Amino acid sequence: MRTIRVALEGMPSVLHAGMYLALARGWYKEAGLELQLINPESFASPMKLLVSGQVHLAIAPAEAIVSYRTLRQEMDVVAIATIQQEHHTALATLQQSGISSPAQLDGKRYGAHQARFEASILRKMVRNSGGCGMFRMLTPPREELWNHLLNGQIDATWVSIPKRIPMAEQAGVTLNLFKPEDYGVLAGYMHLFVAHRCLLDEYESDFKLFLNITARGYRELASLPEEGAEVISRSGLNKAFDAPELLKRGLQLLCPTLPDKHGNWGTMNPDYWQQFGNWLDQESVVLCLETDEPIPVAHRIHEWYCNEYLPSFSVAFASKQGETA
Repeated sequence: MRTIRVALEGMPSVLHAGMYLALARGWYKEAGLELQLINPESFASPMKLLVSGQVHLAIAPAEAIVSYRTLRQEMDVVAIATIQQEHHTALATLQQSGISSPAQLDGKRYGAHQARFEASILRKMVRNSGGCGMFRMLTPPREELWNHLLNGQIDATWVSIPKRIPMAEQAGVTLNLFKPEDYGVLAGYMHLFVAHRCLLDEYESDFKLFLNITARGYRELASLPEEGAEVISRSGLNKAFDAPELLKRGLQLLCPTLPDKHGNWGTMNPDYWQQFGNWLDQESVVLCLETDEPIPVAHRIHEWYCNEYLPSFSVAFASKQGETA
């Protein structure tokens, strides 16, 4: 393969900083890999690019894997690493909106990312907090959701905390954040590297090499976040990183969520996956698109991820990272 095309879930951000640091350091090139990071257009999700053969990897949430695995024509997609151990996302509203609980979203405008289970999961959060779950779903282009929230064109949307909190602070805006676990909703991993099984079988060594180098990038960021931010900003690889202070603030929020309890980067916890599958079944979240009947997934979810392609070394984190987040 030698060239690896990765479809990002959105515009380049702190979530992708480990790859951008490795690019800036020249590590992929030194290993004989050419890494191409693809920004999906608003009409083409990372998973669509993956299953159509346009990219080798997509960054996508666990819900996307469940969705493609439960289509009538099942897609053999597999998660091979997670960027963060925690989902670290939340439903967000502007503090000035006066919406201080998901229950208050009844009758309000929600900016959707157009995911298959998004409305069902949000509705459960609203109902579990005392509302009826009768909000309006608006579908502007995904890259415009943030500005729509700031401009008052929508009342709420789903955000990545390390990506959006620094941007909100820079804009002088305070957000209300509602985490799903606080409202009886179990969220799966949010930023997974997803591949098609046939490519994994054919290019095993390339995928392992990519993850090895990528893990090295996140390890250096975790150990030396300020230096890493400066390197990425100076590289000129993407204008999203032109402001090192914004990137440094994002890394303060991101770094504590990168390692698992053993200090490893990328490893997915089988218990967490299974709990997620159990919750989806318990709440009848996954419905057949043709019949609207519930589709059980808990008994199969172990087939939809693997840690076999990850490096064996651990990510070393300075204890001060946890203190500054």
